[in-house]
Amino acid sequence: MTILFVIAVFMGTILGLHFKVLILVPTLGAVAAGIVVIGLADGFSLRDTALAGFVTITALQFGFLGGSALNLRDWKRSRRPLGHRPLALTRK
Repeated sequence: MTILFVIAVFMGTILGLHFKVLILVPTLGAVAAGIVVIGLADGFSLRDTALAGFVTITALQFGFLGGSALNLRDWKRSRRPLGHRPLALTRK
């Protein structure tokens, strides 16, 4: 379960760096379906499957939040000052 948690946080961070929040809807659906299928195929109990799904989806969301925060921090750092105009657009 720990490996699943770490992978979910890592994947959430990658998604948070590159996409907007709407990517979570299909991703969470696919993750939930995958965990249910794997849980049923391996014969895990319903409680263990539900716990794995809850932990993975929560970890994915926390990773997305962290990736979005990193992306916002980089975006603020790379912005130009408001009074700055490119040289090609200056009038004489």
